Amino acid sequence: MQRLRSLGKHLSAGALAVLLGLVVVASAGAEEDEDRTVRVDLRVWQGVMDPQEVLLSGRPSGGEWRVAPEELPLEQMNKRGTFRYSDHTVGVLVGDGTAYVDVRVWQSVRDPLRLYLSARPSGGKWGATERLLMDDTDSHDYRHGDRAVTVPTPVPPDEDIAALLAWRDTQAGMSDLNWSRSLALSSWTGVTVGGTPQRVTELDLRNRGLRGELSGLVGELTGLTELRLDGNALTGRIPSKVAQLNRLTHVYLAGNALTGCMPPSLPAVANHDLAALGLPDCGAPVDVSYGNPTLTAGTYQVTWAAAAGDSPPLVFDISEGLQLELDGWVLQGPGEVGLVLWEANSESYVALDVYEGGEWNRGMTEFDARLWALYDRVVESAWVDQECLVATLKPHCPVTLRYNRLDATGVAATAGSYAFLKTAGYPASAISSFIRSVSRSLELRVHSADASWH
Repeated sequence: MQRLRSLGKHLSAGALAVLLGLVVVASAGAEEDEDRTVRVDLRVWQGVMDPQEVLLSGRPSGGEWRVAPEELPLEQMNKRGTFRYSDHTVGVLVGDGTAYVDVRVWQSVRDPLRLYLSARPSGGKWGATERLLMDDTDSHDYRHGDRAVTVPTPVPPDEDIAALLAWRDTQAGMSDLNWSRSLALSSWTGVTVGGTPQRVTELDLRNRGLRGELSGLVGELTGLTELRLDGNALTGRIPSKVAQLNRLTHVYLAGNALTGCMPPSLPAVANHDLAALGLPDCGAPVDVSYGNPTLTAGTYQVTWAAAAGDSPPLVFDISEGLQLELDGWVLQGPGEVGLVLWEANSESYVALDVYEGGEWNRGMTEFDARLWALYDRVVESAWVDQECLVATLKPHCPVTLRYNRLDATGVAATAGSYAFLKTAGYPASAISSFIRSVSRSLELRVHSADASWH
């Protein structure tokens, strides 16, 4: 043992760590592009009176220690039983994103004052295990040691930024918000950023004076866990696109003048104030895949009849004061289909992208600012209901069944169709009729709700 202690005096920290049974991985040789990396300072704190008390904090290199240190319970043991250790992930706010660092802190069982640290960019390769020189003491209670780590520069959530800026430009009452690409997203009013990869997770715009119809762009913030828009002057229908916010745990909309109905996904959120709005349930969107009816205020869905493979429906909302007609399809190539909605009085139209949602194009014989704004609301509301892919089919979805093999009379195996529909959650009483069209295969669509099976 004396020989081991003597040898330890002449070994590097990395070599000593190998001898003690710690994992050591050589750090990256080549210096990374500075534009793609950022330095993060890590600080390990240890109690002076109680060496078992170990804490960890992080900051952007040279920045301020804004986050309180987190305690590390050194409860795991290496195979030799010579070191306790604990793993932890530190998130450090850098610009528009958060840089995450995986940290492993080791403590000698024989000498608790000896601490070692391994670090890596979250999910990456471990750097060298080095002993921490706990020489700095800020008080009589703790001493600390520091280590700097290079990690990739966090990427800001560009899609969320684009959705927020587009929403700012269309929603009355948002012009005074400080939302701008010149500022870090984390400093935007009411915006909280988190997670890996980075997303907008909370949006708190209560009592901000927002006015007018609530834009469907809010439904593009699919990382949201909390949405607070209560205490404003929002009007019109709640956009059906909020169905895409499937991570919500809190939603508050009371104190607005919202009308229409309640999208069925919202009351399922754990914490909400929706009862105060007094709105009835919307139910499923009206399926208009099989005709060209006049569309007034409401929510609609349509599926491209000639789609190859499984095609989830396009869902969109029509605002109060707008009346449109299904005028046909625009075909440009495989996977490129537009649905044309025609406004007869002005001889204008807006076309929606069937596969992606959003706008295909629009046209007007004479510019009408009011109608243009209503078209904006339709475009912002459009989304593709991915829950209606066959693999995750829900009972509200329109069903398309295709059979490549036909029997002698040209009729598909209805027993197989029936079994499929039952599995998908459709009771026999809800299955009425089939609309058949033959292209490369026979296509069967569940079209209405009746008590018989045909």
